[in-house]
Amino acid sequence: MRRRVLHPFLLGMISLGAALALGACADGLGDTVAGIEGTGATSGFGSVFVNGVEFATDDAEFIFNGQPASEADLRVGDIVSLTGRINGNGQGTAERIVFNRVLDGPIESLDIRNGSGRLTALGQVVLVDPSTRFINTSASDLALNDLIAVSGLLDDNGVLHATSLEKNTAPYVPNQTRIDAEGVISNFNAAQLSFNIGNLTVDFSNAE
Repeated sequence: MRRRVLHPFLLGMISLGAALALGACADGLGDTVAGIEGTGATSGFGSVFVNGVEFATDDAEFIFNGQPASEADLRVGDIVSLTGRINGNGQGTAERIVFNRVLDGPIESLDIRNGSGRLTALGQVVLVDPSTRFINTSASDLALNDLIAVSGLLDDNGVLHATSLEKNTAPYVPNQTRIDAEGVISNFNAAQLSFNIGNLTVDFSNAE
């Protein structure tokens, strides 16, 4: 089974207020324009909110799990990193939007009641609540071995708070289905070429 482990850069961008002003200049119309970088949740088609600012996405470059994409590949609730500009009126224009799923794998345990609870997939604890955006499923319809893709934010304990959760219509096939996990590495063993992400043990002897 090929296990793709993403670098835990998302941990450095968890705060929705992590927008950094990179400079300011005149845009020719008298407005002040500042470069901006930050992380936020998509809230609808045509725009993304980051740190309370709405960014137009009409001319933005989209990167989806490392591949060129379009806005149509995003879902409401997906956590994205954004680079763009803000004018003096507080209006934002996105230049580049990058999305990486935090988790993509089969459900191993499940305890959800009345739309809230937790599940585990690839050894990672995932919390859902009524604010979680469900795609191709609902909280009550999830079942063991369902293949799910989760976007959200990791807390200090490595627990993933799901902002969006999509159920894959294809079944999970052990040793064939591609899986993704992102998180903090522990128990790194250089001799055995292995480490842990949460309760997931990863053998990276054949990894790129």
